[in-house]
Amino acid sequence: MIRAALLVLLVAQAAHGGASRVADEPAAGSAGAARATETAQQPPPMHEVVVVTASRLEQTLDQVPTHTTVLDAEQLQATPALAIDDALRQVPGFSLFRRSSSVVAHPTSQGVSLRGIGPSGASRTLVLLDGVPLNDPFGGWVYWSRVPKSSVERVELVRGGGSSAWGSAALGGVIHLLTRSPADRRLDFALESGERGTVQGDVSYADRRGSFGFQVHASAFDTGGYPVVRADQRGGIDVPADSEHRMLGLRGDLAASDRVRVTSRADAFEEERGNGTPLTGNDTEIASLVGTVDWTTAHSVVLLRALVHGQEFASAFSSQQPDRAAEVPALDQFLVDPEGYGLTVQWSRAFDSHTVVVGFEGRETTGHTHEDFFLAAGTLQRRRRAGGD
Repeated sequence: MIRAALLVLLVAQAAHGGASRVADEPAAGSAGAARATETAQQPPPMHEVVVVTASRLEQTLDQVPTHTTVLDAEQLQATPALAIDDALRQVPGFSLFRRSSSVVAHPTSQGVSLRGIGPSGASRTLVLLDGVPLNDPFGGWVYWSRVPKSSVERVELVRGGGSSAWGSAALGGVIHLLTRSPADRRLDFALESGERGTVQGDVSYADRRGSFGFQVHASAFDTGGYPVVRADQRGGIDVPADSEHRMLGLRGDLAASDRVRVTSRADAFEEERGNGTPLTGNDTEIASLVGTVDWTTAHSVVLLRALVHGQEFASAFSSQQPDRAAEVPALDQFLVDPEGYGLTVQWSRAFDSHTVVVGFEGRETTGHTHEDFFLAAGTLQRRRRAGGD
């Protein structure tokens, strides 16, 4: 795909003191010049990479006992991929249930697999967004479009059984997407366009006023798509798989005291897709609210996190003739409406040479699906309802 990109970055940051405080004038004479040259030749400082996914605690990467891969924002932005799942394909062992990009693939085929463990629509890999599960509560697949690539600060991937700290949802591993925290005043705007009617726009604004910081992020994507059937096998019903989605996220960060930090995040997501024929398509609406409290005492750290999630999903399927000249309705899936609530409590304390972590994590999900099926006389005659808690 040929793409043209326009990127505008505006950064406004309050200066701490005058310019004279930022850099001292070199002393006159050769001694001052020598000091300036020595300073210029010094290598940049090395920064330790700190990860939180492997053990639920902050650890430097060289201390983590499991194989952990970290991709930072610079690496993600350097990839030409539009979606975050396409950017993660550079990691060995990462794949979706269907090899197509989430830009055109049906949501139920976007379950992720690491090292080939449990490849199916329902992920055997846990995908987290700032510590909160991103997997669909009803079917386990992942809406990768909910997370704009420009909002991600880094991605941590723990592959295989080393992810046992996250429970049975992480049989294949854990993928943790961590977004940027609200910083000093910053405005980011990006607009990309390309062939096949593809347009993507992202805008975010962050600011901090004393102990309170906030961030607003909005993203929109639209593409005419491309045919999903080979040219020599297409028929009259085959059309490009178009797609569009919109996302709005709000985040607040309050340092209530030196020991208490409160973070809240709310986001809304809407997606509409065509799946390659006139009678097939799906749409999704999602809203979630997350609140987190970090409390640091003299000897330990306590974390509390609560989650509220609601969504609605619908999808239509068809049966095509062998020559793909015509199609008829086969299944109309509608009002798939899972609701979920989650709670995490975690306590940790470091001793002389060990760190103890004790916690509880619970999640309750209620979901149902309604389906019309059995075509007769040109209409779907039967309806079934399934679901549970």
